[in-house]
Amino acid sequence: TNDRFPDDPRKDMFGGRSVANGRTISATVTPIKGDRDWFDVEIDVRPTPGAPPVAGEVTFYLHPTFNPPIKLVVAHDGVASLSLVSYGAFTVGAIADDGATELEFDLATIEGAPKRFLEN
Repeated sequence: TNDRFPDDPRKDMFGGRSVANGRTISATVTPIKGDRDWFDVEIDVRPTPGAPPVAGEVTFYLHPTFNPPIKLVVAHDGVASLSLVSYGAFTVGAIADDGATELEFDLATIEGAPKRFLEN
């Protein structure tokens, strides 16, 4: 658990950086047609310009309400992508490069994301 952020337990647990070691983590949020409460979320770990492609497994750490809250994704074409459905924002952590790279991204910071998603 994260005593400083009890509602967002992954916050500041992965260094607080969305860019590290030639890797970046980002996400997009899209409303699900016909459902005002749920959203499609795509989270990507990709190389920064000039860095080698992401290879092997990337471990994504989600909010503990997800089952399971830890997901392993094998990179394809130099990118590790995780698709999921969520009703609100949370901080996701990711570990890449056999543990050498820790990344963190707060989904509440996605510009242009639906207000309902950002407030949940």
